Amino acid sequence: MVVLMTMKRILYISVRADYGGGPEHILTLLRSLNNRYDLFIACPKEPPYWDLYQSILGSGRMIEIPHRQFSIKKFIKLFFIVRSSAINIVHSHGKGAGIYSRLLKMFLPAIEVIHTFHGIYYDQKNSLSRMIPLAIEKLLAFCTDYFINVSEGELFDGLRFGICSQKKSVVIYNGIDDPYLNESPPLVNELDINDFIVLHITRFDSEKNSGLVLKIAGETDRLGLQIKFIIIGDGPERFNLEKIAQEKCLKNIRFLGFQPQAVRYFKYASIYLSTSLKEGLPLTLIESMAMGVPVITTDVTGNNEIVVHGENGFLYPDGSLDLAVKYIQDLKSNPSFLKLLGENAKKTYLDKFRKEIMIEKLIKIYEG
Repeated sequence: MVVLMTMKRILYISVRADYGGGPEHILTLLRSLNNRYDLFIACPKEPPYWDLYQSILGSGRMIEIPHRQFSIKKFIKLFFIVRSSAINIVHSHGKGAGIYSRLLKMFLPAIEVIHTFHGIYYDQKNSLSRMIPLAIEKLLAFCTDYFINVSEGELFDGLRFGICSQKKSVVIYNGIDDPYLNESPPLVNELDINDFIVLHITRFDSEKNSGLVLKIAGETDRLGLQIKFIIIGDGPERFNLEKIAQEKCLKNIRFLGFQPQAVRYFKYASIYLSTSLKEGLPLTLIESMAMGVPVITTDVTGNNEIVVHGENGFLYPDGSLDLAVKYIQDLKSNPSFLKLLGENAKKTYLDKFRKEIMIEKLIKIYEG
């Protein structure tokens, strides 16, 4: 008797398809696993990732859900699609997506639900707004077959808040392809290839704290350090920060907005700067390491599992303007040390954050 083996069917859910590391992470999964599994995705119909996902899966496997909102109508549609399409695994990414996936488990207990947090932020909320979503997350944990944490710090937070269990949890670091590109980005007006450039790629929301970049740039300019800052990205706070930079006459900053393949700009960067208040495991830091660019970043969950202080970059306490400026100044004045940190950064990527490492661990969970 011949037994026909069919591929498992996996539905990914995300309530974001705009700019950010989460949607980019899912794109990596789709590209890597599309030939191994039958893949579907539910996400908002928004640029740039909806079209990128569709180019891989085709329109028939795309399900539209609203941006960062829960819709009963869309949930009912998801329910019938999961049931009629014989989906085996639902893998949600982020808190909003996790509501959809775990509710599906309540009504379709045969499916396996895997949830990746991509950052746990309850510490930053006041008591009332913190307690209600935290209570919901604790209840949803009972409808989860497996939890994926993108850092050890995230797992620690999940256990501390009681929203995951040790025996059903694993840490899988985000991984990326080696981003070496032959194509260079256009050189920004008034910049020279030999300038000392600090790169900052952001989503321009409160968690990214990009206003601190303006203060750091202002202080380096006051000290006469001849350092240029390139800021790439889009989001709700972008135009306000551009206005502040203009009002303060910060001529050492260039806002480039959203850039496709922003990783290309690492070719011009001497340092990558992050000012985040909270992270899961940021892809931009991993991209920086992969391109051999040292990182100066806040000492918060996720960041401090990528950056080893004094070896491949520097960590500074949240809000410590003086220390961030000092580390930038130290590296500018010591090119040999800057080069050493860059070499160590590349090694960090190769040892821990390659895509192949991440995919291999994820396949074991899907197959298990």
